[in-house]
Amino acid sequence: MQPDERSREQLVDSLQRSEARLRALGEESQDMILVLDPAGTILDVNRAGVELLGGEDPSALVGRPEQELWSNPADHEVFMRLLRENGRVKNFEVILVRRDGGTVFGLQSATVVRGAGGEVAEIHSMVVDITPRIRDAQALWKANIQLAEANQRLKESQAMMVQQEKLASIGQLAAGIAHEINNPLGFLKSNYSTLRRYLQRVEEFLSAVVGRDSEGLARAQEEYRIGHILGELGLILEDCDTGFRRIAQIVLTLRNFSRIDSEAARAPFDINAGIQSALTVAHNEVAFVAEVALDLGKVPLVECVGGEILQVFLNILINAAQAIKSQQRSCPGKITIRSGTDNGRVWAEVEDDGPGIPADIQSRIFDPFFTTKPVGQGTGLGLSISYDIIVQHHGGSLTVRSAPGQGSCFRIELPLLPPRRSAD
Repeated sequence: MQPDERSREQLVDSLQRSEARLRALGEESQDMILVLDPAGTILDVNRAGVELLGGEDPSALVGRPEQELWSNPADHEVFMRLLRENGRVKNFEVILVRRDGGTVFGLQSATVVRGAGGEVAEIHSMVVDITPRIRDAQALWKANIQLAEANQRLKESQAMMVQQEKLASIGQLAAGIAHEINNPLGFLKSNYSTLRRYLQRVEEFLSAVVGRDSEGLARAQEEYRIGHILGELGLILEDCDTGFRRIAQIVLTLRNFSRIDSEAARAPFDINAGIQSALTVAHNEVAFVAEVALDLGKVPLVECVGGEILQVFLNILINAAQAIKSQQRSCPGKITIRSGTDNGRVWAEVEDDGPGIPADIQSRIFDPFFTTKPVGQGTGLGLSISYDIIVQHHGGSLTVRSAPGQGSCFRIELPLLPPRRSAD
């Protein structure tokens, strides 16, 4: 054999081995491999590609335009244009249609193979199946949507529970509030009757003095007690003003407390004024069981939802009064309320000299639905909601110091600028 013929045979053998290796690699690949002609017609496809599209025989794909495999033919036109312009495309997102009508999500990369004259000879392409990844992402999106919906329902339920607790507190205090309003109404009504009677006497006096001389006028003034009436009118009007102010304050406090604050915006709030408002609402619950001592410091305004903080004060005040009342004392107990500032935080304490809280349950008093009151006398939500309002909504703290027989002290701390609530 001549040397040239031997070299030629060796070259052919090498090419055949190389082609066999490439074909073996293509057949063993887990990704879809395609060979296309310049127009995009399928010339060859590996076994993984056939299986990916749900077929059994490569001949069913060979000779078909690749565009027919794409869910959106317009995307294929973009893909081919990029390929002609750049000579290669990497990780182009595609959706292929399976034989059974299902879809395959993939990333397709392709390279142009040119002939000796620079013309496009073939297109070599590979599709990586990312369907499981997309399915997982879709499942995650769905789970996130469901979680967001569940979170929204939870927020709505929480807002409803807060409002129900408010209404329960108002119901509990209704008798005392009615008494508080009835007192100023009583003396307003009495003063009004007296005022009508006095005005009637003044009218009679004016009718009687018409045409009288000065001596007769003086006798008429004494007869109708005009001096006394005029002196009394000023006091009656002052009493009426006081009654009007007391009723207005009670009604305003109730309105601020009972309104729904789920969407209320934060605003500067006077903690000391909030304490006074809570005492106004809870007056009848507290006044007959304990003396209240105030030691309120000079504190700056706090940015918060005032109605929520008022609810916390009211819950703690009622608990303190009921704890003292449970002892059935012969003399009133004592509730001391303090306020002040410390390290950029405003604090308030409500301390009672009641029975105290046993050590074994102190860690549970802020748990939802936990209560030591008899069945039907407590929801077990007051302190839980208070803790959530202070800690979760306003970035503060709510703690308790207590010992059996030595009373309890609840301490509220609020930052001047609490963290904003999330919009979700």
